[in-house]
Amino acid sequence: KSRFSHFFCFPDWSAEDCVNFFTKCASLENFAKLDDSILETITAGCRELIGFDGWANGRDVKRLWDESKSNRAERLDGHPEGDKVILPRDVTMTIESMIEVRRPKTEYSRANLSNTFTENSLVLV
Repeated sequence: KSRFSHFFCFPDWSAEDCVNFFTKCASLENFAKLDDSILETITAGCRELIGFDGWANGRDVKRLWDESKSNRAERLDGHPEGDKVILPRDVTMTIESMIEVRRPKTEYSRANLSNTFTENSLVLV
């Protein structure tokens, strides 16, 4: 039994809200300005993720940011770069993983959602 008698409904963020939060995270950690291809990748990925069960607004965008930084670290693998830069592929890997985990598992859903994001929205650089 819950101790709480009231529930709070937090509306889902828009894809633009997600991009703004991701951009703010990058700025706060002194990363180079994110280019348009990254912003487009985040927008497309978040548009799809928002429609799946379990979407958690800031928590999921923070996860996207943290895992994108981890992907960057693996990409650099001890080879320093001048500016701190996130590349589209750093973001893409995380978005694809998040979509795969959350994509509905029914045959009907698979047929309708299959490759919506990966084929139409992503370009690896």
